[in-house]
Amino acid sequence: RAAGRVRLAALAAEGGPEKQQRQQRQQQQQQQAAVEDALEDALDADADVESERRYRSLPDAVQTLYGLLDAIDLRGRWKLEAGNYLLSPPEGVAPKAVVHFLGGAFVGVVPHLAYAHLLEALSERGMVVVATPYRIGLNHLDVVDNILNKFDQVATSLALDYGELPVVPMGHSAGALMHTLAQALFSAPNNNNSDPEDVAVATSMSGVAGAGVGAGVGGAGYARSAAILLSYNNRPAESAIPLFKPVIVPLLASVYMAQQQRPELREQIQRTLRVPAQLEQRVAALIERNRDILPAFLETQLAPTLRETRSIAEQIEPIFDEIGLRQRTEFEPAPQDVLLAVEKMWAVEHTLLVRFSSDPVDDSKQLFAAIKRRGAGDGSVRLERLGGSHVTPATQDVLTAERIPWLEELVPEWVKAVREPVRRAVLSDVDRLADLIAVWIDERIALEQI
Repeated sequence: RAAGRVRLAALAAEGGPEKQQRQQRQQQQQQQAAVEDALEDALDADADVESERRYRSLPDAVQTLYGLLDAIDLRGRWKLEAGNYLLSPPEGVAPKAVVHFLGGAFVGVVPHLAYAHLLEALSERGMVVVATPYRIGLNHLDVVDNILNKFDQVATSLALDYGELPVVPMGHSAGALMHTLAQALFSAPNNNNSDPEDVAVATSMSGVAGAGVGAGVGGAGYARSAAILLSYNNRPAESAIPLFKPVIVPLLASVYMAQQQRPELREQIQRTLRVPAQLEQRVAALIERNRDILPAFLETQLAPTLRETRSIAEQIEPIFDEIGLRQRTEFEPAPQDVLLAVEKMWAVEHTLLVRFSSDPVDDSKQLFAAIKRRGAGDGSVRLERLGGSHVTPATQDVLTAERIPWLEELVPEWVKAVREPVRRAVLSDVDRLADLIAVWIDERIALEQI
């Protein structure tokens, strides 16, 4: 028994047969993993060599062309983070404020592309731009809820990166309407003008659940001290969409009814609407198969741009479903209810409204009057009228050489002489808008109003 105890003690000290077996298996697994890693590295090295060989086998003219394409920068300094497009000020420019931007209907899914010039101009003036993409729908409250939830995902990282910068909502057209709803129905008011009866009225008229008004999905965190609303648009569907009730609604109703007898009709509609997605998928597959002999421009610039712009068309089918299947024929909340909500619950202390001289669908005057009826002071809401049209905020700088650095070498001097005056004329209205916005924000900061 004593000898047995000694033997057991020795085995225990060594860990016993089971421990030795486990150690052996672990060693074998580690050796196997090392072999597999070495094999994978060798295959990768061979693949890199083969890719390099295939690329070098291309004619010199093709390689030169690829180099020119790879120098093109379609996307600028934008970064995608948690579903939001972020643009920080250039190096050496101190950040002043966060501009939370929403674009107009349909193009709101690609705000960093559709509004590139305006937003980049603001970034150069010290604004941290957060452009939240969204899909338009007839139920605007659902749209706003999704927007604010998406902004939530990036708010913490913004605070960590930039500290306590003021957040200024800015929207164009439908984006201005979404920010208006957010500040009227999803924010805790900044002043004491709201009483329980006003909250109850706003709740009942908008159809928001009781907890949604005032507290909102983010509570007081969504209340802002300042807001900028461009070409505010808030009209019934029949006014906002040409031929909506006399043509579109009956047509979709008949199509959706007919598809019960003819399912192929629905399939044909879906195929048509999904053409952009199919194009993007084919380009992605082409790049995947031939990455080593194609310019990097296709993968880093063209493919993501196609992927993002296809979402413009993808908004159409859900709207058709709302009209044809669910029989929705009006926006929610209705335009008059939005204005009533502003009168009762507007939470912004300083508001800049901008309208343009040639904009027949602008409703900024009605919003201005509603904010004034809310009891805003003379200096707290400002309505500016600039030259331009409804699409001025989305004006693009198509004649710039910044995106295509080698372009200047190919353009004759006489073309450059003509181009610059044309470029200044095209951009004059949007540049004045950028100056107005930047100066207004600077003033609010200097006066410690935001």
